[in-house]
Amino acid sequence: MRERIFESATPEKDHRTTRADADAGLAPSDLVAMRDLLAAELSLNRVNLSLRAVLAVVSLCLAVLGVYAVTAHGVRQRTREMGIRLALGDSPRELQLRLLREGVLLVHSRPRVRRIAAVWTAGLLRSAVYGIDRTSPVTFAGAGLVLAAAVLFGC
Repeated sequence: MRERIFESATPEKDHRTTRADADAGLAPSDLVAMRDLLAAELSLNRVNLSLRAVLAVVSLCLAVLGVYAVTAHGVRQRTREMGIRLALGDSPRELQLRLLREGVLLVHSRPRVRRIAAVWTAGLLRSAVYGIDRTSPVTFAGAGLVLAAAVLFGC
């Protein structure tokens, strides 16, 4: 019977006709092509990663809004000081650079704590991102640049 299956399988026949030729008495079962199984498995991963990307963008926007709110609150509290500095000869550009520098220093004041938290978070996400080492310097540098840009934008 096994020889008959292999002899009857020609390139123009698919797996259903070959199986029917082998034994007409067999009940047909749910046959699924491998590409269909792979597409179904990958579609779940795509939805999962798309959801994570959307949540990452939303959290980055919230972080920018938070930095902006803290900076705006600090500027509002120091309005008199800024008026005095302008009256004493500071240019508006120097004042803006001073406020920007203070905002960036405020956000980047705890580098060790940030590094520890980043390595710990990368360990949690290692199963979600394929092909990226959890302690990759390129990954940390890229994430740091994105966060630095967000802080500058917020300030």
